[in-house]
Amino acid sequence: MSDGLAFHPIASIFPLFEGESLERLADDIRQNGLRESAWLFEGKILDGRNRSTACTMAGVKLETREFSGSYAEAIAFVWSENFHRRHLDSGQAAVADAKRVKMVSEYAAIVEKMKAEAKGRKRGGQGGKLLTQQSGEATDRHARQTSAIRAKMVGTNRRYIEAAESLLESAPEKLEAVEKGEKTLSQVIREVKREEAQSKLAKLPSDKFRVIYADPPWNYGNSGIISDSDNYGPAERHYPAMTIAELCALDVKSIAGADAVLFLWVTSPLLDECWPVIKAWGFV
Repeated sequence: MSDGLAFHPIASIFPLFEGESLERLADDIRQNGLRESAWLFEGKILDGRNRSTACTMAGVKLETREFSGSYAEAIAFVWSENFHRRHLDSGQAAVADAKRVKMVSEYAAIVEKMKAEAKGRKRGGQGGKLLTQQSGEATDRHARQTSAIRAKMVGTNRRYIEAAESLLESAPEKLEAVEKGEKTLSQVIREVKREEAQSKLAKLPSDKFRVIYADPPWNYGNSGIISDSDNYGPAERHYPAMTIAELCALDVKSIAGADAVLFLWVTSPLLDECWPVIKAWGFV
């Protein structure tokens, strides 16, 4: 919020400037003045949040103008004004698109509810008809946009689109690092998978077993820097690996019967390293 004006939720499709980027914008406004007014919608800043904050930093009055249009048109306006001039990587583009589509979908659902409630009432004015028409068009567009089509439109891939949508619903806070450029979307996806895997590993069954068949997620110590363009690379790119110490800490001994047998998958580079794990699990 700046100059007493709140930021409209639609504006959150794109992340705010921080640090050096915001300082540079404030310096430019301080030296050259504000070149473009901020847009308001429903009394809140729709486009121009960074300009608003920078104006406050520079001690310059923020100029505003009102956006006239429907909610769906406001979403389209923010997207048009920002997407192509932002330097977004493929993960950030996927997150922005997921936010946009969610807003369009939620808006369409609200209007559909309004239509249902209005069925039993007399036909209203032209404004209501226009709102219904626009929401119907937004719903149709959303229905037609598959993940693959949307990915092509914003310059990313279907995996990123689907992951961004899933995380936006289940753990939106994890996407903040992607928007700020602190992490790639691939890194966040791997972190979530690792957390899910560790959660499952922590919940060993309480029964005793005579046969234990294990295929541990061995860590080969070659993770290095994992590139988003690397489709193969180290094991950590495909699943959350565990160190020897972490594997030893698993309480496998508690589920092994007195005469249990262990079948352990291990590759040749780790034949020596696997013995501490076997011993910790009670099989030596």
